[in-house]
Amino acid sequence: MADAMGIETVCYFSGLPNEIVEKIMSYLSPYGDLCDAKCVCRLWYRLISRICNQRIQNFRDAVRSGNLRFQTVSIKSRESPFPRFSHSCCIIGTKMYIYGGCSSSNKAFNDLHCLDLREGRWKKLRSSGSPPPPKECATVVAYDNRDIVIFGGWCQPARTGINSAAKFFDDLYIFNTHSQTWSSPAVNLNGPRPCKRAGHAACALGHSMVVFGGAQRHLRFNDVWVLDMVNMTWSCPSIRGKKPSGRFGHSQMVLDDHTVLMIGGCGGPNLLFGDVWILDTNEWIWQELEVKNRQWEAPQLWCHPAVYIKDTVLVFSVPRHQGHVLSPEGSLGAGQRPGLDGFLPMQTFVLDCSQIRSHFSCSWKPPPEMQCSLPATSLHSVVVARGEIIIFGGMFTRWSESSPETSNNLVTISATI
Repeated sequence: MADAMGIETVCYFSGLPNEIVEKIMSYLSPYGDLCDAKCVCRLWYRLISRICNQRIQNFRDAVRSGNLRFQTVSIKSRESPFPRFSHSCCIIGTKMYIYGGCSSSNKAFNDLHCLDLREGRWKKLRSSGSPPPPKECATVVAYDNRDIVIFGGWCQPARTGINSAAKFFDDLYIFNTHSQTWSSPAVNLNGPRPCKRAGHAACALGHSMVVFGGAQRHLRFNDVWVLDMVNMTWSCPSIRGKKPSGRFGHSQMVLDDHTVLMIGGCGGPNLLFGDVWILDTNEWIWQELEVKNRQWEAPQLWCHPAVYIKDTVLVFSVPRHQGHVLSPEGSLGAGQRPGLDGFLPMQTFVLDCSQIRSHFSCSWKPPPEMQCSLPATSLHSVVVARGEIIIFGGMFTRWSESSPETSNNLVTISATI
């Protein structure tokens, strides 16, 4: 460039003050460019490490306070997933995977979609091997930064007028994201294994997958099953002490390398749970937590999945005291007030879990002031990514219409700037 006297001057990036370089780098994507830039030199490595640490701290502070920014991400692609609910989701590396789910006409899916978070592009995966059958309410667990493990689920009769019975599954499928191949390993053909179920919850702990609960027709389960993902064997540990009631639709999260947190769920018509439990997988004992400030508890915990981020659980649901009650059978309460062109807004609910280990208690915080102008959904998927939370799909209902609508919206939730 030229100065005031017309003399050409050169400004090198390496000559910029560190504060300016750090500010420029703070705009890089955490899914690619930021990590790649770490490899340039020691100075950049140090600056980017500081940026990453600050982002993590800002995100955790925003989560604890509920001071979050909601944004619908527009991704135009012919390979975008169809609108759906009761699907499953996980993240491996810089890719988010969506499997299965159900349409508003009760059509179940068995497609597997990948969202490249680095490029912001959907892709329907073309794979080899035999995929799972169409199903909803299955669990998806990421394992070894490579495999997607899918267990259970069900397929309800489609709304076609043809009489058919709901079908439940106890099968296990694994998708290798490197080779993009499906496999269905033979697990405990002659040994113990969990029965067919849907609406259960699962999480990975080390080289094991821990499964709790679920439902099959009128049955509600409260058993715990463990899949050894190295030897591919099921086991049912002997649980000591009091146990949670049988349920489905609950959320299950990992606290540490041997502790699982479970919240909410449904035991049947008019039997919605708001209890919170932890499972010690070293001693195999449940501990029910004291839940404080339940007047601020998130409504409808059975159909609004929760996420855990550093001593805090977040639930994205409908606002309380709206006269809106969605039962497991799908009925709506009276006295609804339309909003957002007929939709209720999405509300953040914050559960403080910092006293779990010291006092075996947790506490709901007063809901933050309404910040979100997006419609609330239920039976969506929610995952924690790099400094943000991602919600996909789900079901919402207009007051003026009797049938539910499904969504394929992608919503990111991050710290306010």
